[in-house]
Amino acid sequence: MSDGREIQVTTPAQQHSIDIDHEIKVAAEAAVKSGLYGKLTVWEAAAKISTAREIGISPMAAMGSLWIVNGKLVMSYSLLAALVQRSTRFRYRVLENSDKAARIEFLEKLDGVWESLGTSSFTIEMAKRAQLLNKGPWQQYPEAMLFARALSQG
Repeated sequence: MSDGREIQVTTPAQQHSIDIDHEIKVAAEAAVKSGLYGKLTVWEAAAKISTAREIGISPMAAMGSLWIVNGKLVMSYSLLAALVQRSTRFRYRVLENSDKAARIEFLEKLDGVWESLGTSSFTIEMAKRAQLLNKGPWQQYPEAMLFARALSQG
């Protein structure tokens, strides 16, 4: 006889049999089978697509703009920029963007008026201190990398 207080125990094999949303599963399987996204598992693709659904972007945008880095799902700076700019509440304004520094002002719309929330900067000196300059894109595209750091920091 049961008193309704039993504990359900699942094995790791049972935990992997969790049913994911059919649309997400189909899209994830298609992404993996396409070969366009490297060595991606269906579960990784499903994580990207599920996240995309939560933040209001398409599965294809997710596949190209969300990355799994050290076990964490991270967003490309170009997607982050697009999401900020499509917001009705927040905006950013580029104050400086060179191979030496990027400076971005963040704004919030309050009572119909855009108010400054402050600025975010990232300089080539900061990148040197963080030992980033020896990494590929920092050598070829310092302006873009400085912008990306200032944006994500903001």
